[in-house]
Amino acid sequence: MDEVKQNSYDPRQSFYAPEDGGIGDFSIINAEDGWHIYYLYREFGQENNLKPLASRGSDRKIGHAFSKDLSYWRTEKPVIHVDENRKFENLMVWAPAIIKHSDGIWYMFYTGVSEDWTQSTCVATSKDLYSWEKPLQVPAFIVNNDKWAKWSFEGNKDCRDPNIISHGKGYLIYYTSFSKASPERYNSIPVVAAAYSEDMLNWKDYGIVTEYKVWDKESSHWWGLESPCVFKRNNLYYLFWNIYETNHLCVFYKVSKDPLKFDGEVNLFSEYFCTFEIMKLGNDYDYFAAFTREYYGVLRIFKLDWIGNIPKIHLSNPIDELE
Repeated sequence: MDEVKQNSYDPRQSFYAPEDGGIGDFSIINAEDGWHIYYLYREFGQENNLKPLASRGSDRKIGHAFSKDLSYWRTEKPVIHVDENRKFENLMVWAPAIIKHSDGIWYMFYTGVSEDWTQSTCVATSKDLYSWEKPLQVPAFIVNNDKWAKWSFEGNKDCRDPNIISHGKGYLIYYTSFSKASPERYNSIPVVAAAYSEDMLNWKDYGIVTEYKVWDKESSHWWGLESPCVFKRNNLYYLFWNIYETNHLCVFYKVSKDPLKFDGEVNLFSEYFCTFEIMKLGNDYDYFAAFTREYYGVLRIFKLDWIGNIPKIHLSNPIDELE
């Protein structure tokens, strides 16, 4: 997509989707040259350009777009593709999460899905945010902790939707899984868990940081948690996640002083939004980016109002405020 002005420089009117499809899970970062978004690229079907490919089985690459100001967007070449020679990511790739290491290298963590639906966390690296390499011939991280959920082909196959933050001398990666190594979802508990690393390649699993259960009557199992998002504000850590409840998508969050233990009250943040990230613009986390289910997945940016430590979606019309 050529750089096209979209309504206004107010970031709440920013939107983006590739010309030939929509976006799914994404990561948005503010680099020295501007804003970059990496996203699950949901292409249109080849037989009918007005209809996207079915989600499952077609999530085969991670797209990239760039903006100087969150108003003009330019589509770049996709950066990650399914690799038929890597069995752990030869079916689909999902949910990129990106952070810059202290050595100046950018690291992208994403979910790789094998032909038998085993999910693991994979890694790619870049010096310039445009060219990416895969430094490992194995997944970067799998659930390998007998205390709560040993990852195995026969049992729990979920290790998905990474989110990463700086912590101490290293980094914490959050991911979603289930608390028992059982293929029978009705006998497992959906969780968000975390692991720690200083070099981005060797990870120590810290286990469950929170759990939340919603029963799916149609399939008779617990819904898995989706797309965790963690950030720190005013010495408090916020953990957001998506889940289907009462037949539509909801976003919930918890607050904690400990980034490895979110056992407090569950709060409803919003309904109908899909994967999102809290964005830091200026001195505070006053905006969040989400992809909406309009069209086939569109990036939108919304303002937050903070009532003490409680985030609320800003409801006034940004056009009125600009006049």
